[in-house]
Amino acid sequence: MASGLAKKLNLKDGMKVRVVGKPEEVDLGDVAVTTSAKAEGVIVFVKTLADVDAACGPAVDAAKEDPSRGLCTRKQGSWAPISTGTSSGSTC
Repeated sequence: MASGLAKKLNLKDGMKVRVVGKPEEVDLGDVAVTTSAKAEGVIVFVKTLADVDAACGPAVDAAKEDPSRGLCTRKQGSWAPISTGTSSGSTC
C-alpha cells in the first residue's frame, strides 16, 4: 500500500497521476507522476475560482456524475474535499 501523500490521496501502489500547474515549491513526495493521457488520476493546481472554471470543468462534471471521483483542496495543512453539490463519497 502507498504511504505518505499518495496514501492521503487514496492512490494505490502503481497508480500514476498527471499533474497540471504545480508550483515549483510543491513537493509531491511519493506520488508517481506521468505525462501520459492514460493516467489514473489528475492533480490540478489553481489559485482562483476562475482558474478552476478554466482548467477543471471536466473534472467537476465527472465528480458530479460519480462522487467517488473526488475533488480536494489544501486547507490549513490538510486535504479537504470540495463540494460539487452532491453527497460525496470521496476522501482526500
